[in-house]
Order: sequence, then structure tokens, then C-alpha cells
Amino acid sequence: ETVSTETGTVHLTSVTITHAAVTYGTVTIAQETPPTDLFFEGLRSIAASLAYRYGIETQENALTSDVVTRVSLSYAGDHALAALSSAPELDGATLDVTPIDDGSASRSRYLVAASDPSVTRDDLERRASALDAVADVEPVESKGPVSMVTITMASPILLGDVRRHAGMIQSVEAAGGTVTLVVDLPRHTPVGTFVEQIRDAHPGVRLAAKEQVDTDDRLPLAVDSLTEKQHRALEVATQAGFFDRPQVATADEVGDLLGVSRTTALRHIRIAERKLLSVVFGRTERESVAVPQ
Repeated sequence: ETVSTETGTVHLTSVTITHAAVTYGTVTIAQETPPTDLFFEGLRSIAASLAYRYGIETQENALTSDVVTRVSLSYAGDHALAALSSAPELDGATLDVTPIDDGSASRSRYLVAASDPSVTRDDLERRASALDAVADVEPVESKGPVSMVTITMASPILLGDVRRHAGMIQSVEAAGGTVTLVVDLPRHTPVGTFVEQIRDAHPGVRLAAKEQVDTDDRLPLAVDSLTEKQHRALEVATQAGFFDRPQVATADEVGDLLGVSRTTALRHIRIAERKLLSVVFGRTERESVAVPQ
């Protein structure tokens, strides 16, 4: 943008400070000479770095708090997950939902699992495919009683508004036409503002419960040690049944859900496991323990 002033012409260049579909603000530079493409790319790089650092710092403050505000949001509107759970063929079964964040700001992807043995994968796939809001449905192979599919919708994922307030999703469930979202927020978060921002995208959302919850002073630090990819891999692997015995999902299937190779998925999972267990049991990664022979 070019602005005329009393002393001459000023060129304004603005870029948004955005990371993982969350916008924290803008960076604006005023200069007398027109900006070059190289200057613009450099400014975008600075903004991306600021957004990443701000997001990490905000999450650290939230995760290391001794007390968090836990809110339960209930939504019985026209969301695809609500419609899916109300299908007669699901017979009132509860669906466990895991948001899969692929960095897109224009679509949302979820892993949907039904542990009720009466609900088949074909039931989930057929019902989800019939919904106008669902753009794609992919069955997930399973060797156990849990039926799973991934669904993709052309709407923003819930993680954006949750991250904006440094929140952590604890669970997402859908049953009988109602979606229940449980989120841990930093203690002094203005819950009313948080709920209103969720309602901007989903007007039918209501606050079902709010409470102050004590957190363990060790486990949050362990979670905070994970990178975003490690956290996502561990979460998806857990929800998909990778750690179940007998195993429900293989490493190949977890990799498919994450959009990475089997080797990459296993690397993220193993590193995340080591970090978590090292903190839980008071051992740093450099320490070693003598094992009796």
C-alpha cells in the first residue's frame, strides 16, 4: 500500500503473524522506497518465526500451570460429527473423535472410532459419505473390535480457536446427535470470550460445564518436551489402537493417517515415548542405568 504524507510517499508492507492456522497479529513496515520481492519474503519469514515462537511460549505457560480451567462444550447443531452420531444404524453408540491437524485453514480432518461391536466400519463409511458436509471418507483397517474411518470436511478445524487461547483438547466425543468437546485452558482465560469465538464458526455451541482442575507438576513438562509432530503421532497412534493388545492399528496404518511413511511414524512415536518416560521416571536422556546381569 502507498500512502502520501506531507514529506512524501511512504510504502507500507504488511504480513500476518500466522502459525498452524492461528493468526496472532500483523507486522507492518513503512519505508520510503518500494519493497522488493526479496524484502517481502524476508518479512514473511520474520512473521512466521514470531508466530511460531509466540505459539510455543503461550503453550508452555499453559502446560506448566498448576491449575487449569477445564470446560466442556456441547454442540447439537448441524455439524457433520453430530449428524454422523445420530444415524439410526449407529444405534446410539459413542464415537471417539481425534482431530488430525494437517496445517490446513480451509478444511478439517478427523479420525472417528466406534468401540461398540454392533457398529461396523461399513456403517460409519456409508453414513459419513451420505453427509453433504463431508468431502471425503477413508476406511481405516482394524484388526480388533473398533471400527474406524477418517472424514474430511470443507470447514476449519476446531484446533484454531483452541490454540488461540493456548488450550489443550482432552477429548472429543459424539453421541446421539451431540458433540462434546473437553478443553483445558490456562487458569485465567476469559471463558466467555473463548466460547464466543467457537460460536462464530458453530453458533449452536453451549458451555456445558466449567471447573478448576489441579494438574500434575511433572506430566505437563513431559508433554511440553514433545515437538508438534511427535505429539500428533503419539495422539493418533493411541486413538487408532497402535498400543492396544492385540494391536488394532499397525505402524503402516498410523503412518497413512499422519500422511508419512511407516519409518517416520515410528520414529516420532519412539522419540515421544522416550521423552515422556524419561520425565515421568526422573531420568534424563543422557543418563544410563546399570542393568544387573
